[in-house]
Amino acid sequence: MPATLPESTYELRTVDSTATIPLLSVVPVPGLHVFELPEYLREEGDGVANSWWLGHRSGLALAALPSQDDALRGAREIAGLTDWTGGAGDIRTDPSFDGTTTPTP
Repeated sequence: MPATLPESTYELRTVDSTATIPLLSVVPVPGLHVFELPEYLREEGDGVANSWWLGHRSGLALAALPSQDDALRGAREIAGLTDWTGGAGDIRTDPSFDGTTTPTP
């Protein structure tokens, strides 16, 4: 992995998908973004402890993790599961994609 990852603006979708929240992110794998959730969006408990998020380019969040390193590692671990540059609908309907399988290194 390069020492400096490309930065991008990530458009996090709101729960009802009627709006997006622009956030600065890094792109460790094409189609996947890692960003820190702003404090004003964090919820009590798990949301505070897991402030680093891994998201798909569509604006959908995939995981909340405790550190940037964990989120970057998560992106690398799932990189080979599918073509993350595709749309979320394309990934959902791809018969070869099994989101329940743990990737092997």
